[in-house]
Amino acid sequence: MGDWRDRWCEEFARVYEGDAEGEAYHGPATKTNLKGVTPAMASTRPVSGAHSIGEIVLHLLAYREMIAERLEGRPRDGSSVEDWPAFPGRESAAAAWEGALGRLDSTQRRLVHGVRGVRGELAEKAEGWARFILHHVLYHSGQVGLLRKA
Repeated sequence: MGDWRDRWCEEFARVYEGDAEGEAYHGPATKTNLKGVTPAMASTRPVSGAHSIGEIVLHLLAYREMIAERLEGRPRDGSSVEDWPAFPGRESAAAAWEGALGRLDSTQRRLVHGVRGVRGELAEKAEGWARFILHHVLYHSGQVGLLRKA
């Protein structure tokens, strides 16, 4: 068994991509939850007062990108994150949705690369950042699953 970096990278893969059937230990992996979500679905608010799937994905991206930058040695303060970016309405949702899904894949690679390569004083903080982003993704992936059913 490797060090904590290997374990966290395995967890990132399990939660985001799942196994061969797209399942993670907690249920559908994040990519599985998002598979088949159309731009129209991403921009719709099926539950009054709740965020749309698109807003949840943009929220996840904001924090995933912040943690990736920290792991890359480019510290970014959490207060500079746009917490809940607006997702466009149906008329312009297609490009936004395609871009968001591409960014999710990109940040996945950045997070794994960042965790594997972190050294020195950043390594002390990196495990906590990895834990935070993993729990954050798990929580919001569950919300996406519920919104798909709504």
